[in-house]
Amino acid sequence: MYPKITIVTPSYNQAAFLEQTILSVLDQNYPNLEYIMMDGGSTDGSIDIIKKYAPHFTYWVSEKDKGQSDAIDRGFKMATGDIMGWLNSDDFFAKDALWTIAKTFQNNPSVKIISGGIKVYEQGISDDILQFKRPTFENLRYNGNTFFQAATFWRSDFYRANNLSINKQLHYLMDYELWLRMSFCMKPSELLYTDEHLANLNYHENQKITIQNLQAIAIESNSVRLPLLAKHRLLFKSFIFLMKKRLTKKGIGQKIPTQGDMAPLLYLLKWK
Repeated sequence: MYPKITIVTPSYNQAAFLEQTILSVLDQNYPNLEYIMMDGGSTDGSIDIIKKYAPHFTYWVSEKDKGQSDAIDRGFKMATGDIMGWLNSDDFFAKDALWTIAKTFQNNPSVKIISGGIKVYEQGISDDILQFKRPTFENLRYNGNTFFQAATFWRSDFYRANNLSINKQLHYLMDYELWLRMSFCMKPSELLYTDEHLANLNYHENQKITIQNLQAIAIESNSVRLPLLAKHRLLFKSFIFLMKKRLTKKGIGQKIPTQGDMAPLLYLLKWK
């Protein structure tokens, strides 16, 4: 019995990459796939590509939306799969990625999230280096580290049981904000990193995450992270963690007590 996998692709004017994205899903030949295409009213020929593959979509639509986050969230609200993930319309899956994910979840019934490796392509060429992001929960929460979105999947029952959703107000970091909220709903042992190659990212001049946007991304990161840390009484721990990390680079970080002398203060502030 193959678990049903739901993949949502949000798209807007990405005709240059869209067919590659679609085929990377369909060519998996995964027998229990739910594929949802959410187009925001593209005007660049994307609709012709979508219609070409329309029989293979569980659902597709092309209409004006409120942005990428809105498209993903609406897609997930229709999802009926056991496993969920999204693939942006300029990224593409690695060969057998969905089979790998299904098998890994089946072999690890207590795991809620699985994240793997990616390769980066520029103008159709990759350096063939498999990259990983494997932050601890501390680095995820306090230092803004994240997973590769296209290579990350989760169980739908976990997603729904904790009333999770995509934050439609975010423009850049809707994935990071979701991982952050997930981290407060699970144990570290319920996150599994696999060494498998799961997805590929296309680097191009029109992508949203660029050096030119770093300031806006940093502002959005703080707007996401700080309120959640405050809600869970972790702001002080975040400060200690980052100070210790910075001073360790100077060779004195190990002298900062995070337990012992500082424990009474943390207890009184209820941040222990």
